[in-house]
Order: sequence, then structure tokens, then C-alpha cells
Amino acid sequence: FDLREHQTGRDAREQFKESLPKDARQERRSMPRTQKADAPLVVLPTSKECAAYAKRIGQPVAWYKYGPQDAPVLVVCRIKKDDGKKSFLQFSKIADGWTPKCTVDDGKIPLYGSHDLPPDGPVLVVEGEKCVDACRSHGVAAVSSAMGAGKAKKSDWSVLARREVVLWPDNDPVDAKSGKSTGMAHMQDVAEILADLGASIRMVDPEPYGLPAKGDVADLIEAHSKELSPAVTIRGIMDAADAIGGAAPLAEKL
Repeated sequence: FDLREHQTGRDAREQFKESLPKDARQERRSMPRTQKADAPLVVLPTSKECAAYAKRIGQPVAWYKYGPQDAPVLVVCRIKKDDGKKSFLQFSKIADGWTPKCTVDDGKIPLYGSHDLPPDGPVLVVEGEKCVDACRSHGVAAVSSAMGAGKAKKSDWSVLARREVVLWPDNDPVDAKSGKSTGMAHMQDVAEILADLGASIRMVDPEPYGLPAKGDVADLIEAHSKELSPAVTIRGIMDAADAIGGAAPLAEKL
């Protein structure tokens, strides 16, 4: 196309667009675009219009509410794309309805599941809403931060101040370049935040429990729910987790 532009003087990008099959051009036009920071917000007045917006990417399979169930500040849509891969869309509450981006200030996004925590007892921190729902369905108190691994500072962790917390990272392999596991690195970020809040922290090592690469607690429940009691199994793994942070040496002595 660069050669054609040189020969004809017509812009290479325009020639490329014209060469696309008609269906591909239509698909590109219909896909939602990321909102620029300084652009006016896209306003979707109702939840029905949010669903229609999400369907332009693929098939919505789950909706997750952050904050009170009757007045969430952020709703995340899990989408199954035509190629089978997953995608996510965030919808923030605004004055006129909803907008398809996260507008909640960093450090202010409620933890998913925080609205339903018991007043005491250990809380399991997992990666992703699906894992929270799997744990809660078996009576295990669990929460997750928003936006995926590496975004711990975007969430408000104050609800876990001075509580007993167990971190369960995904069983992510160690990256050859960075030498780090994405799941473990994320939970280490969480641990630093919780330490400043006076929480008692323990960390699960997911590797010994037969999880596949990138496997999580939801995978464990799905694989063994028929022969094991998920609640007893998860609580047993939580009890066996190693203490980390300032109290770790004392916990090891005890």
C-alpha cells in the first residue's frame, strides 16, 4: 500500500480500507471505541442500552456489581467473543445513566463482594469476580479488586482494615523475562496495601493443589466439588497458608 501511494498519490490508509471485505469494514465501524480522556462521555441512559452496547463486542455472560447491589457505582460485564476469548467492559454510574468506562477515582472502587462480608472472621482475597461468586456460593467470605491483576491501587481496601485476610493468587507461571508470576506479584501489591491497614495477612501457594497453569480457586471448586466439600477444602487451604508481613516470624514460632 505504501508503494501504491507512492505510485498513485492516494493515501495508503484509504486504499487499505477500500481493500477490506465489506463485512470486515462493517465490523470495524460497529465495534465500540475506547473513550479518549478529554472526549465527552458516551451516555447510556438505561441498563438495556448498556447490554446492547456490550453485545457489539460479543455475548454477555455475566454482570458484576461493585458497591451496594441496589446502587452500584461500577458494573463489569464479562463477554464471550466470537473467537471464544473473554473480554470485559466497565460501566460507571453517572448523572444521566451509565458510561462505558471506569470513571471512579483511583483508590475509590469498592471491592467486589465487600457488600456481603460478615462482621468478623477470615476473608479470602481472590482474582476476579467469578472466583468471588464461586467462594460465596459455598459460604466462604471472599472479595476481589477491580480491573484485573496489577491494578490493586485502584480499589478501596479499607473494608479489610485490621481483619484476618488470606490471599489466593492465580497459579500463573513465572514469566521468563520478568522472573515474576503475575498472580503472585498482584497479591504482593495487595499485601503491601493491607499491611498499612493493620490487617493480618497470609498467602496461599496455589502450586501444590493440582491447579492448571493460570488456574484459580473457581477451577479447584469445579474440578473437585463432587468428591470434596468445597467449603471445608477452601477453609483448610486458608488455614494452611503461610503468614507474611510483620507478623510472619511470630506466626512461624507459634
